[in-house]
Amino acid sequence: MPPTSSPSPPADAGFSLHGVEWRGDGFGFDAARGDCFTANPAALLILRAMKENRTRAQILDAVVAEFDVTRTAAERDLEVFMAELARFGLADRGTA
Repeated sequence: MPPTSSPSPPADAGFSLHGVEWRGDGFGFDAARGDCFTANPAALLILRAMKENRTRAQILDAVVAEFDVTRTAAERDLEVFMAELARFGLADRGTA
């Protein structure tokens, strides 16, 4: 039997990124530090894209396609979100 590619996890599947275990409902828990986080649907899309090593341009394309937002607004919001992640030690400032 030929090998098959594994299907992509469903959008509500959990994942781990930068030491935080994220659930599909937006709840994140960092067991090492005891910190809890919540993420809205746009933030979850960005976090999943980061997990998949997507480029900044790919992340912006996904945000614009999924949400009713201009690319300019998405760029601004992504910058703000990445700064927040960096402030909490969840991403480097230059990521995405």
